[in-house]
Parts: sequence; C-alpha cells; structure tokens
Amino acid sequence: MRRLLALALLAFSLSAQELPKPTTLVSDFADVLTFDEERQLTRELEALDDDAQMIIYLAPSLPEGAVLEELTLNSVNAWGVGRKGVDDGIAIFAFMKDRKLRIEIGLGLGKKITNAQAKAIIDEQITPAFRRKAFAEGLSAAIAQIRTLLKK
Repeated sequence: MRRLLALALLAFSLSAQELPKPTTLVSDFADVLTFDEERQLTRELEALDDDAQMIIYLAPSLPEGAVLEELTLNSVNAWGVGRKGVDDGIAIFAFMKDRKLRIEIGLGLGKKITNAQAKAIIDEQITPAFRRKAFAEGLSAAIAQIRTLLKK
C-alpha cells in the first residue's frame, strides 16, 4: 500500500512539474543565442504586444521524467503568460539536447492559431533553421509567421 501511495505521489509531482519562471521575453538557458540576437528577438516579441503576449524559452534539456506537453502547459499557466481575461499568451519552448520543440497557444487565440498551425510553424520555420544551428533565424521566422496569423 505504501509503495502504491509513493508511486502515486511521484506521478503527481512529475505531472505538476514546471520550469523556473523566465524574467525576460527571451530566456536562453541553453546559451545558444548571442546578446544581439536576444535583443533583436525581444524587439520582435514586444512588437506583438497589442495582439498577444509571447515569450521564448530555450533550455538545455527537459527535466528528468518530464512529459513535454504537461511541463510546458503547467509552466505557462504558472507563469501567467498572456493578459488575464484575454488568455492571449504564446510560448515557444525548445529543449536543445533533447531536440524537443513546443508552442503553447492561449485559449483566447485558439481561433487565430490552431495546434496544427503551431506544429506547422515548428516543422517549417524552426526545425530547418535549428538543424543549421541558425537558432535566431528560426525563432524570428516563427515570430513572423505567428504575427501573420494574428493579423488575419
């Protein structure tokens, strides 16, 4: 019985896991961007502010035992990305060593950016650039595509 309880608590703690809260719009914990690239991406994100609040979170790897979708969703909810009552937050996550990417879209933007469109942005904009180690280029292309979708 105690073993079952311990397993249940472990499962709960992993599902409730979240990442450290970012302090800037571009959080490069993986150290793959230059200072100038971070600054340029930050300007691009700030330009979206009327349509959505967006952040970029780059980490070296996923925490051990973490499930990508649960981790990113829990983190975005805990951090409060997006305006309250509007739920217009967007977060791009990249876990570099694991080669895992995810875009979380706030429910308030669900009609403008679908999960399928978010996946297409990863597949068509971010992944090809990341394969060339052109990280800022891929992220900038993703921001541009998101801006286009928000304006429709």
